Amino acid sequence: MKISCRLFIVGILIVSACSKNDEPALVSAESTKNSYLPLTPGSKWQYTGAYSYSVEMTGNQKTIDGKPYFETKTTSGTNITTGYARMENGAYYSRGTIVQLGQDLELVILKDNVAVGTTWEKSITANSIPTTYRFTIDGINLSQTVLGKNYTKVIRVKMETLITYFGSTINYSTQYIYYAYGVGVIQTDSDLLGLINLSSYTIK
Repeated sequence: MKISCRLFIVGILIVSACSKNDEPALVSAESTKNSYLPLTPGSKWQYTGAYSYSVEMTGNQKTIDGKPYFETKTTSGTNITTGYARMENGAYYSRGTIVQLGQDLELVILKDNVAVGTTWEKSITANSIPTTYRFTIDGINLSQTVLGKNYTKVIRVKMETLITYFGSTINYSTQYIYYAYGVGVIQTDSDLLGLINLSSYTIK
């Protein structure tokens, strides 16, 4: 479970992804630019702190289960992995295959048009353990300073990983993910890994 929790830390799945349909999706990346997670080709984010890595939009698109996704490339040292993200009606989706679990998984990682306190969940069985990822809109229209830079129009998402073990459900981990409008993920605060900060970014 420690491995699977780490995979979700950045707000975009750090996974090796596959698709069921390789036909290109006719979706404009420009339509995502003014959002909480720009998916425009060449956009890139560099993170530092408890876990250092970079995320870049490759410009490639995939149609998976009839839905259009934009491809992401995550680099951590010499390790490079691929994932997919999309938006629909104010909801932000991340999808990929978690190699360690042998599962293809899609998560709604953010909703930008709902009230504070709104909660949604995704339940799976991971390594024979029932696991639920619970997301809650914990704050909207916030101001957040990260590495000396102040960001406004920030949404804070609380993500809890709940596991059921011997009939009891426990909170395995809690993390707070901060999304800034027009930028993307600016900070992640996890009780397992610690603080991860956006150190630089380029939005194309």
